[in-house]
Amino acid sequence: MSTAPLPAPQELDAALARWRARGVASRDPVRFQLVESLARRAAAQPAATRAWVDARLQRWLAMCAPDWERDGVPPAAQAPSPPRPAVQALGGLRQALQPRQAAVAEDVPALPGPMVGVSSLQDVRRTWARLDAERRLHDSLARVPAQAGPLNSVQLVLRALTLMHQVSPAYLQHFTAHVDALRWLDAVDPPAPPRPGRR
Repeated sequence: MSTAPLPAPQELDAALARWRARGVASRDPVRFQLVESLARRAAAQPAATRAWVDARLQRWLAMCAPDWERDGVPPAAQAPSPPRPAVQALGGLRQALQPRQAAVAEDVPALPGPMVGVSSLQDVRRTWARLDAERRLHDSLARVPAQAGPLNSVQLVLRALTLMHQVSPAYLQHFTAHVDALRWLDAVDPPAPPRPGRR
């Protein structure tokens, strides 16, 4: 890639001042600050280092200067760039979809009143989950066998659930939700019947 020779320091300072007056520093602040700082550094470097900084400055000027020169020209004087194929395709798609979008908008009924916030729905879900877990625990405790021994599996599970409710009600909610999900999965995909063994 061939680049134009680097202008003299006075010319570069004049060009930077011209671009700053045109507002390039506010429209393209990162690149303008980079070029400006490279120009300052180049002036302060010894000859060996200056060649390397000048090469970088030259590359950046080759990239930025055409855009910055164009920025000062009024929009009417700039030649319009031809639309790219992707932009044309996107515009065509947008025009094709507008009638469908209008038809869909007419079919969708307006929602009455303001929308309920997501945080409100989360609060309701948490409250409902807590109440549901407590209701299930109380229903389970009501069904305890009368003559259940201390090692009865139903008695042990109910004792564990009661302790869980006392220690951490939030964990009980999480646990019951997990058990419900496992029960639902078991109902949806029941285990395959055992295959007959060899005799």
